[in-house]
Amino acid sequence: MLTAQPAAVYRKQLFIAPAVLHPGRAFLLVTNPSSRPEALYEHQQVAAAVPLATDDSGALFEAETDNHGHDKSPLIAVTDRDTTVSHQPLNIDLSQCEVSDAEKAQLYQLFSEFRDRISHSSYDLGSYTHTLVNIKTTTESPPTRFRPPRIPVRFQKELDEHINKLLKAGRIVESDTPWIHNTVLVKKRDGSLRVCLDFRPLNEVTIPDHYPLPRVEDLLVKVAGNKYYTTLDLASGYMQLLMSPQSQEKCGWATHR
Repeated sequence: MLTAQPAAVYRKQLFIAPAVLHPGRAFLLVTNPSSRPEALYEHQQVAAAVPLATDDSGALFEAETDNHGHDKSPLIAVTDRDTTVSHQPLNIDLSQCEVSDAEKAQLYQLFSEFRDRISHSSYDLGSYTHTLVNIKTTTESPPTRFRPPRIPVRFQKELDEHINKLLKAGRIVESDTPWIHNTVLVKKRDGSLRVCLDFRPLNEVTIPDHYPLPRVEDLLVKVAGNKYYTTLDLASGYMQLLMSPQSQEKCGWATHR
């Protein structure tokens, strides 16, 4: 497994993506985040590698080696998701960043280090596990007015694909809850579908949670003196919140299936 790159390569502001290699020919992903061309030469060392071991279940481990290159005890477990994410290309465009080329290289290194925190697709989502969302309602009786949704035939295939991907990603589960809400399809500008849910019946009986916004003066005090500021946008943030079992039951929705 590739773990590091020589100083000569780093000074060129090139980045060698970490990867798990197999015996024989190896393919490396070399990224140049700057606009300046750089050259790598034949027989030039571009990366360092360490051997991997496997346990009885087939999980990969980074094995420590002695001075003779022999494997010692396994140290760090590499999960299936780690190896999957490490092979995902970083589709990050830094060309418009108003920073130096050296700082762009540092940014790319930072993104690569935390690549498991970056969403690579609409269904590659994390989960906020520190607390559960609890929807409090004025009644435990489900809505009585419900009409089965009418999904046009031309949209059913795309909706089925969306549902299957959400199921595979663990964002939704099948349920027989009596709290049923309609599916609403909205066409995006690119022609694809945005799947929405009509939660108006639930909203009518929901006891709202009030979260006052912090004072601007307090926020300015916290960030005073800093040079760099970061804004993070959660990918499909609503889908990353975990709900209590009682609240899950109240968020059922029906499709053409």
